[in-house]
Amino acid sequence: MSVNPARDIEVYAVTVLTRWVGERGRVEHTGAGTGGGPDFRVEYVDGSVAIGEVGWDVDQRLAEMWSLLLTQPEHHVIRLRPGSGLWSLSLRPGAPIKRLLREVPALVDGLLELGVTRMSPDSEWGSSDLITVAKSLGIERIELTTTDDPEGGGRAYYFFGSSGSFVPDDPDVIVDWLDGYLVNPRNADTCGKLLPIDADERHIFVIAGSGAPPEASMFMLDLRGRAPGRAPRLPQGITHAWVGAEWGRGDVALWTLPDGWRIVAAPDAETGGA
Repeated sequence: MSVNPARDIEVYAVTVLTRWVGERGRVEHTGAGTGGGPDFRVEYVDGSVAIGEVGWDVDQRLAEMWSLLLTQPEHHVIRLRPGSGLWSLSLRPGAPIKRLLREVPALVDGLLELGVTRMSPDSEWGSSDLITVAKSLGIERIELTTTDDPEGGGRAYYFFGSSGSFVPDDPDVIVDWLDGYLVNPRNADTCGKLLPIDADERHIFVIAGSGAPPEASMFMLDLRGRAPGRAPRLPQGITHAWVGAEWGRGDVALWTLPDGWRIVAAPDAETGGA
């Protein structure tokens, strides 16, 4: 993951826009250093102008965890006592990373003393100190994966867990998510920043990150040409709404008035920005 994932999201959106606009105009990524202006601007060859803002529906607790993780010398790794083996940890959003780094070695030692190699604290019976500590560290699951560490020491790898969900059949799950995102006061700037600016088109481009409902995120990963049927509840003046899956996986959906929804083939995320 990049040290600046929010900028990566903007670059990806501009990449998609550039491919969609093609020879009809020029797309400029204006998000960096513009004093709070729109994230992108399109100048069409016919003289019309579009502006746009990129939104990322991210769980702030997970964002803070990622930010702290990226400051560590070894990402996702906790060093354990030699001979402890290799362990895997799944964490809840909001898990205290600094405490985790300090306290997991002692937790693993305690589990090994009891002969325990797997624990899901939230589903365990009893109130042992180890269960209490694991819960306070935000551990969903801790498990010994192998006793054979090729480096000769003990290590624990931690990951951020995700809730399971079903893949719905109704494409309007995308619209439900977008409507909910836009009415959240935390996301007011996504549309609000564009409305006072004179432009022929105003685009919002929203990525379904960790803050989106799991069913919407999963549907976005596999659109297969299935466009929603219901219009989103957009403020008057917003002419285009783009939605895409996190990290540029899969195609994107585009809503315009009066055409409604359509599916737009997205460039591969590795192609970079424009």
